[in-house]
Amino acid sequence: MLHYPTAREELVQPFVELLQSYGFSSSTISSHLTALRRMFVFMEENDIAQYEPAIGNLYLNCLMADPLPSKAIKQHARAAITLLNNGMEGKEYTRARTKDLSYHWEGIIGQEAEKYLKYLEKDRLLSPSTVRCNGKLLESFAINLKRQHLDLHDVTWDVIISHITSLERRKDEALTCLKCFFMYLHENRVVKDSFFELFRSVHLPKKAKLPSVYTIEEVRHIEKSISRLSAKGKRDYAMLLCASRLGLRTSDISLLQYSNIDWHKNEIRLVQYKTKVEIVLPLLPDVGNAIRDYTLHGRPKVKEQRVFISHSGPFLGMTPCSVSCALRDRIRASGVEANGRKQGAHSLRHSLATNMLMNDTTLPVISSILGHSSTESTKTYLSVDIKHLLECALEVPMVDRNFYIQKGGILYD
Repeated sequence: MLHYPTAREELVQPFVELLQSYGFSSSTISSHLTALRRMFVFMEENDIAQYEPAIGNLYLNCLMADPLPSKAIKQHARAAITLLNNGMEGKEYTRARTKDLSYHWEGIIGQEAEKYLKYLEKDRLLSPSTVRCNGKLLESFAINLKRQHLDLHDVTWDVIISHITSLERRKDEALTCLKCFFMYLHENRVVKDSFFELFRSVHLPKKAKLPSVYTIEEVRHIEKSISRLSAKGKRDYAMLLCASRLGLRTSDISLLQYSNIDWHKNEIRLVQYKTKVEIVLPLLPDVGNAIRDYTLHGRPKVKEQRVFISHSGPFLGMTPCSVSCALRDRIRASGVEANGRKQGAHSLRHSLATNMLMNDTTLPVISSILGHSSTESTKTYLSVDIKHLLECALEVPMVDRNFYIQKGGILYD
């Protein structure tokens, strides 16, 4: 039972029990505990031993005024402190209402859109968030048609282009959504024209987005900078190797279980959280030794099946967010200059792919290691493969001086 004032060290277990009574998942509880421990650091720095709601509000005011913490950290802190204070003050907890999932469309397009969304969910096995995103994009299109007193059979290519250009944002997503939607309608003989060739001919301008990468020397320096004398250091070192040597995403690192590791075959077999595609990776000696060292000499003795767990009660499995924060802190502490590059775990994945490209590894091999469904996703790393880009560069031919002084030329004086 929560009451106040309460000593810092006596606050964790009652808070966990409170969150469990609300029906929160283990990952959500772990996220709230991370926010709580950040507040403990604030209390310790200010010599505050006992917690009460006023202390939590003071901490939030200081945190919100600090420009350094990210927006996500501030949001997590506000949610955790609110839950904690409400529990101490005996306020009843009510879950926030979920957004209305109904869509505002009617007529033939409404009927077919509903069928299409079910097809994406049941047959394509897309995530609920992706299905909802498609639904909102189709809803916008349907509303636009209604304003023009048009229905599905009245749609022409000009109508589609007019709708795309009228959007203030997400034009590329809307274009892709409508392309797939009309292909589905054409295959099911709902419409005569899929507009496929026209969709394929449209290319919206996109801002160049280069992945943040580190050189092999910088990655090795980051790895060596982690002290493995502590249990937490052993854990973070093993997690970092999973990202830098195997290219695993934070979601797959956090969900990695001992059942995924075959010590006899020296391989890791898992189904990726993001793509739901199974991959098999070699259990490299450095990675295997790091996981073994952490398991035998650093990991708390708990029944949790996941390899990496938090190192303060109640010792739950790491979340993608906590993995990302831990690796980001290690990269920053390594002393490697960011120079505008991101310092998250994904940058290590990018670095692995880029360094393999520079060592002449083929795209299909890199694609299979990273778990991409096709090499198209892997081609983004070609933009930072300076070594091979230089090989494609052509010499600029010398221009005769007479070109610049010829009569009638732009530069002729």
